[in-house]
Amino acid sequence: MKNRRVLIADDVELNRALLAMTFEEDYQILEAENGRQALEQLAACGNQVQAILLDLVMPEMDGFAVLQQLKGQGLLDKIPVFLITAEENEISLRKAYELGAMDVINKPFMPELIRKRIGNVMELFNARGQLRSLVETQEQALQAQAKQLRAQARQLQQLNSSIIDTLSTVIEFRDCESGEHVKRIRNLTTAILEKLVEQYPEYGVLPQDIPLIAEAAVMHDVGKIAIPDSILNKPGKLTSEEFEIMKQHTVRGCEILQHVPQILESGLYQYCYDICRHHHERWNGKGYPDGLKGDAIPIWAQVVSLADVYDALISDRVYKKSFSREKTISMICGGECGEFNSRLLECFLQTEEQIYASMYANQQPELPMAMQLEWASAAMAVSPVDQLRQQLEWEQKWCAWLLAQNGGGISFSYNIRQDYLEYTPSYGEWFGESLRQFHALDFIKQDEHIDGQEKDQLRQQLKQLKAGEPDLCRQLTLQVKDGSLVPFDLRIQAVWYEDGQIAGYMGRLDPLRQP
Repeated sequence: MKNRRVLIADDVELNRALLAMTFEEDYQILEAENGRQALEQLAACGNQVQAILLDLVMPEMDGFAVLQQLKGQGLLDKIPVFLITAEENEISLRKAYELGAMDVINKPFMPELIRKRIGNVMELFNARGQLRSLVETQEQALQAQAKQLRAQARQLQQLNSSIIDTLSTVIEFRDCESGEHVKRIRNLTTAILEKLVEQYPEYGVLPQDIPLIAEAAVMHDVGKIAIPDSILNKPGKLTSEEFEIMKQHTVRGCEILQHVPQILESGLYQYCYDICRHHHERWNGKGYPDGLKGDAIPIWAQVVSLADVYDALISDRVYKKSFSREKTISMICGGECGEFNSRLLECFLQTEEQIYASMYANQQPELPMAMQLEWASAAMAVSPVDQLRQQLEWEQKWCAWLLAQNGGGISFSYNIRQDYLEYTPSYGEWFGESLRQFHALDFIKQDEHIDGQEKDQLRQQLKQLKAGEPDLCRQLTLQVKDGSLVPFDLRIQAVWYEDGQIAGYMGRLDPLRQP
């Protein structure tokens, strides 16, 4: 035990000697003539001091001041302090106990008795210290284990999310959609659910359930993996037989989920199953595959169903162009896409403005409203034969336009159905960019060649173009490839198919100076 120490603080050398003799057999002795020296000794080797024997009356710093310092440092729970004093004043002794003294040994004292009394307390403190150390070690081990379990849970969640995103993205690409549809369904589901939880707690959906349901939502069309491409990507309206096959994606999706252990064994499975199977059910019982009615449809499946319909209407699909925001809301609330839960519609309408601003405001095509609605409704009824006929008709109109031009300048065309912009080679001389642009609406929105104010004016003028009316003619200033601004004479003509559908635009740019 010689590596353990007892600190004796007393201004009387004889008292220190007597106390040292009492403990020197088992402990290394440290001595101090006053309180300040005692604190210095303790600072030098405090973790090895087993007890402090402290006189109350000392020069420079008395025993009370030492106790206050030790209490302030939190050391009185680790090191027992015994007062060795001739003081019998009740007030002083009470103060010493209140400050944290373990015991008071009155002078004169019997060495054997004091060794027993102090030794027992030191052993008790030593046992308590060992127990504290054991508890701290166990707590650290538990914390490390908990941290490891949390890390494993995060890894498992990330793995599940990765599997879900991968499966969903494969479906979207096979369905001629982009992975953005997956993200939008997740975000739409989250936004609607947050409002539903806030306003209708009776549905029993908790805030902590929302991320799980939103994660499961992206699996709603996983069953489309089993649908033939000829049906899945058919641009026209499906026949009744084809539609019956398409409806099977709800059931086939549930079958697929049962073969993905990471989902089957997680808290996502029930949400995934309900959403896959029931996201085409309708409130009035006229949905599929089970014809569920009202609240028999799981509420999370109802939410995803509404989110899916909204995104399908307001976004471009293989069989249709996007509808306007106003038309989309009108169709949903008017029952054109099946009947929905009125409470759910209320929550949707309260959050739709925020949804649209964050996810769709910059994606809507800048076409005249009437053209959007007319084209979208007509496109759903266009058969593959009609599409081929319209494509040939477009090519004939484009060739006729080019033949009618007198050379020079830049001719261009925009095909609405294909969202495709094409220029004649002279475009590259002025702007140094590709002569063909797919996803042309996005390109035009981001095009920096034309000033934003002029772009807005041009958009408004295009809205006025109708079949049989004069072309749009105006002067337009554009930034060319060397950074300079050049005025052009612009002429645009709206083009219509023989059946009255809007086809696109053809136009010409004539520079008013040489490149």
